[in-house]
Amino acid sequence: MVLIILAVIILLALVVGWIASSAATANQAQAAIEAARAAQIASAAQLETARSNSVLVVALVVMLALGMIVVGYLVYRLIKVQRMVQQAGIGQGAFGKWAPGPNANFQRQQMPQLMGSGDPLQMMMGMMAMQMMQEQMRQNQPRRAGQDAPMLVEQNAPVDQSTNPWGW
Repeated sequence: MVLIILAVIILLALVVGWIASSAATANQAQAAIEAARAAQIASAAQLETARSNSVLVVALVVMLALGMIVVGYLVYRLIKVQRMVQQAGIGQGAFGKWAPGPNANFQRQQMPQLMGSGDPLQMMMGMMAMQMMQEQMRQNQPRRAGQDAPMLVEQNAPVDQSTNPWGW
């Protein structure tokens, strides 16, 4: 009978060991499944990170290319304007004033040369033309009644407070 009890105990020990082994195998399989899920999630996250990085790199390259195109266009315009200035002789002692309007394209209007370059007759004609223009401007200025010529006021003259509406 001891032998039977010993056989039952050994048999019971083998069954418990087999059940424990099966449980350990099941737990190991479950851990492998969870690890596979974690790896799948990490892989998806890595894929999304790579995609977003690719989009950012492409966007930066496009912006850099557009910036280079804009800078190239501006340099082209600058060179074009410099050539126009050199061909027109502007900036090398020539007279002129800026053309009016927002679409002047950096052009200058040429003023008539009133003073000749060393020719006395040309200089005298220029001075006479300037004098005539000044007289014409004086005649076109509006005047107050009874005023023959514009009056100059001294800078340090006392101000009459009764006629000064601002009080200074």
